Amino acid sequence: MRFRAIEATLHVAMGINTLEIANRLEAAEREGRTAEEIALVFQEVFEQQLGQLVTKDYLHAELDRLRAEFRAEIAQLRTEMAELRAELKGEIAALRAELKGETAALRAELKDELAALRAELKSELGQLRNELEGDIADLRSDSLGLRGELQVLRADMEKMELRITNAPTVRLGALIAGAVAVLGGLNIFF
Repeated sequence: MRFRAIEATLHVAMGINTLEIANRLEAAEREGRTAEEIALVFQEVFEQQLGQLVTKDYLHAELDRLRAEFRAEIAQLRTEMAELRAELKGEIAALRAELKGETAALRAELKDELAALRAELKSELGQLRNELEGDIADLRSDSLGLRGELQVLRADMEKMELRITNAPTVRLGALIAGAVAVLGGLNIFF
């Protein structure tokens, strides 16, 4: 138990596996070699601690090595970034060229479609114009026919007027007498 105080001191001060050391010292005390074992433990601890101690020159060299390593990594990252930037520029340029080509093809396609649509509309308008002109010609022909018929009717009416005005009065009297007889049979006057 008295070695537990040494264990606690070594553990806190140096970060050593003190449980193992305390067990060794207790075993050595049972065997009667306590002083010898304490000397061995201290020797091992000091050797371990001295091995961990570094010199100022070693620290400077290690810092220089780390700086160089860090700078090399930064240079490598810059190189990778430059390569990536160049690669992206190439991809962007290729994409622009592709889009430009597709846009030009689309324009040409739309231009062709518009030209075809114009031609189709022009053809349809021409057909419609021809149909309307035919209909107008038919109407003019019909109106000329109607005018001719109208003139024939006028002529017939003029002939009838002449006949009526030139007819003998006897016929007119007979016509009046016949009308009176018909009316008299209807008992209109009486």
